[in-house]
This record gives sequence, C-alpha cells and structure tokens, in this order.
Amino acid sequence: MRRWGRMLPRPAFALGLVLMLVGYAVAATSANTTEALGKRSSKDGEMSEEQFDYQQEVANYITVAGLTLYWWEYLCTLNRELYMYRPKMLKRPQVVLFLLIRYGTLPAVIVPAYSLWHRFTSSEQCLDHEQITVAVVQFLVSCIFSWRTIAIWRRARWVSIFLATFSLLLFVASIALLYYSHDSLVITGSCRPTDPDGENGKQSGKAHSVNTVMWFYLISMIFDTTTMVLSSYKLVVYANMGRSLDAPNFSDPFEAHRMQVRKQTMDIEQGRRSSAGETLKKVQGRVVPFATFPYRIVRNAYEWWSTLTPLLARLFANGLVYFFVATAFNVVNFVLEAVQSLHSKSFLSLYPPLMCVLCQRMILTEFDAVWAPYDPDLDIPGRQFVDRVVGRGERQSRMSELDRFQDFVTSLEARQTANNSTSSNIRSPSSCPPPGEKASLETNSRFPGAESYTPGQPPTANKPLSMHRPSVATSELSPCESPRASTNHTAAAAAAAAAADSPERSGPLPQLSVQQQQHALRMAGMR
Repeated sequence: MRRWGRMLPRPAFALGLVLMLVGYAVAATSANTTEALGKRSSKDGEMSEEQFDYQQEVANYITVAGLTLYWWEYLCTLNRELYMYRPKMLKRPQVVLFLLIRYGTLPAVIVPAYSLWHRFTSSEQCLDHEQITVAVVQFLVSCIFSWRTIAIWRRARWVSIFLATFSLLLFVASIALLYYSHDSLVITGSCRPTDPDGENGKQSGKAHSVNTVMWFYLISMIFDTTTMVLSSYKLVVYANMGRSLDAPNFSDPFEAHRMQVRKQTMDIEQGRRSSAGETLKKVQGRVVPFATFPYRIVRNAYEWWSTLTPLLARLFANGLVYFFVATAFNVVNFVLEAVQSLHSKSFLSLYPPLMCVLCQRMILTEFDAVWAPYDPDLDIPGRQFVDRVVGRGERQSRMSELDRFQDFVTSLEARQTANNSTSSNIRSPSSCPPPGEKASLETNSRFPGAESYTPGQPPTANKPLSMHRPSVATSELSPCESPRASTNHTAAAAAAAAAADSPERSGPLPQLSVQQQQHALRMAGMR
C-alpha cells in the first residue's frame, strides 16, 4: 500500500496529460461548431461574430483548465485520501474539512461544463441559478480558514463567535449575489451566464441594472483579509513571545558616565572638522539610510523568518501563499466584471477548482506539520528554542507537533507572566530588605567565621581571613543599590576593617600580586 502510494504520482502525471489533451480536443471541437453556427446568425446584436467566436473559444479553454486542475489534484492526492480513511483520523477536523472541500467542489466544476458543452434546444432547459454552486465552495473555504484561525488563537471565545457569524453572513450574501446571475441560450445551443444589461438578458426578461458577480469577489477578498490579519497577528505574537524572556533586566550604573564621555569626545571631534566635511557627513547620514531601507527590511525579515519554529513557519507560509493567489484572482475578476469584459463571466468557473486546490494543499501540509512525530535528531531552525522552553524528556519522542505547540505556547505564557511579576517585584522599593539585614545575610553566607563576629570585638586569631579573589556573580548584586553598595562589598569591607584593627593578628598580611592589587582597587571603587 505504501509502495503504491509512492508510485501513484507517476500514473497521475500521465493521466493528467491525457485528460488535458482530451479536454482541449473537446474545446477545439466546440469552438469549430461555434464558428460554423456563428456565421449564420447571432442573437446578440451588440456582439460581432468575431467577438462571439472568441468568447466561446476562451470559455471552452477556461472550462478545460478548471477540469484539468481539479482532476489533476484529485489524482495526485488520492493516496493521501485513502490514508485518511481510518476511524481515528476521520474524527479530526482536518480530515473532515479536506473531504468536504474535495467533494463539495465537484458540482461547481461539472455543472458549468455541462451547461457549456451540452446542446440545449430552449432557454427553459438551462440550469437556472447554477452559480449558487460557487457560493457553496466559497462557504467551505470560509469554514476552513475560520477553523484554522480559531485553532491558531487556541479557541478564543470571541474569535470563534466572530468568525462563525462572519462565515454565515458571507454565505448568505454570496447566495444572494449569485442568485441574480442567470443563464440564457446562445446560438451554439449552450447556456451561458447573462450580462446584467445584455441583449440576451432583455430578451429573456431577466435583465437587471446591477452586476452582482463583482461584489461576490469583493466580499471574498474582505473575508480573506480578515482571517489573514487575525492569524498573522497571533503567529507574530507567538514568534516574538519568547525573544524577550531571556533578556537581562540589569541596568548598568556607569552607562550615564559612558554616554557623557562619548558625547564629550564627539563634541571635540566635531570642533576639529571643517564645515564641508560636516555637511557631507550629514548628507550621507540622511541618504544612506534611505537608500538601504529596502535592503534592511528584507534582511530583517529574512533573519526573523529563519528563527521561526517549523510549525509557525508552515502556518505563515500557507497563509501567505493562499492570500496572495486568491487575492490576485479576485482582484483581476473584480476589475473584469467592473469594466464588463468579454470574458468576465467565463472566469467564474475557474474559482471553485482553484480554491479547492489551494485549500487541499494547505490542509495536507499543515496536517503533516501538526501530526508528524517529533524527531529530536532533526536540526531545524527554532528547534533549540522550543526545546529550551518546553524541555526535553522521554515523552517528547511520543508527542506530535500539535502537542508540542500547545506545550510551547503554554510555557511561553507562563514564563512571560512569571517574568513580569518578578520584574515588578525587583523594581519595587518595598521588596528590598533593610541594609543591616542584607549585610548580615551576605556576611553569614560568604565568611564562615562571621556569625561569631560582633561590632567592637575582634575576630579570633586562629581564623584569619583569606585574601583570595571572591567570586561575585552579577545576580548577587543588589537591585536596590549600586555595585559598590552591594552586600558583598559591604561585608568584605567590614570584615577587612575588623581584621586590620585587630591587635591579635597571627602575623603580617601576605604580599598581594599585581592582579590581586588591581582587583582590590576595583572592589574599592578606585579604578
């Protein structure tokens, strides 16, 4: 079964070519018949014979292209469909939506081809309101992207209610708009969509003053833009959420001094420069950033994209590909309908197969990215970040990418909340203990004999203080004081002073090396 699934794309390629050749042969035959009948007469007084022939030829080719696209995708993904027919997998929403868009598009592909290639004898035989099948496909597409956006938002209540309401309103509006698109009998015996103010519409008594098909493309673009903005915003939040977790909250006390020294140096250098050189530098400072702005935007976007986790990158890529392709198709058809182009109604039959292919590919690739088993040995950009947040363990080998994504986002939110609360506690003055308490705690922890030391009493002679270099970490500095006023510095200074005043020293202090002397000067704040 697995070997047959791998070998299936090769016969699918051959069958697709055969289907394309047969379709073009049928289209050519229909075009020849149209040309022969069009030379006799034409019922549309506003269209010449050449325009009528050209319109029918283009309509045939577009119908063949739609059928070829749909059946090509069907054959190429048949092995994936057979793999989904399992009791456990049929309960997953991805599988249900995949089957709905796969077979719900079939009527919208077959009905226009039947109306174009069948030979009718009267207008009553035409399938009236056949464009409603396109509204059904559009509703399935909205369901897929609504579910996708809700999943990215982790089933947020307001997102679910908003998108469910929006999808239903879009479906009702699509049916209402496409309901006014009628078919009429042409001289070739085919049934073609009627223009709102065309001669065929006036003869059939179904003419109207508003072209409703163009507004169908507009509401489709509005829905696609809404879902794209919602999903992209949340994916950007997920991608940027962990980048600030490891940022240190340490303020350098010498930063102001460095800025002052740097400013003085710059003032001195500016005084030495000539006015011409200063003018040239100002021009370069304004022109160079403006000229390199596109490059910097692309570079930053590429660097940001390279740090995404595999699942986030897949969700981003699928959304962008669908949005750009669908928006380009809708914009072109909206313009063609607005100017009442000769072939505007013909491209409506290409909408269902194109949306079906885009949605099927998106579902399959995201299905692989979500439900694929976790491979800890696979080196993917962003994998180390996920492992650092979620953590590695024996359970990771049995987890899917969806489970890892849930743990990843949950851990990010928990760590961000903890960091925010910790930062607020560190910065609040009330969280700082009294100086005496800090000094006593630090003295007891760093000097073993300090717990028996009291003010006014020298330390014992048999426990001299060692002069080794203390290890003071950055995290041990007090957040409420400067490094010179930290507990380590206070305890060290107090112990050193007590040892210096003690008359019962066991001997002279050892000589310090140059490195130890420099360290002592830095600890005292003299360098």
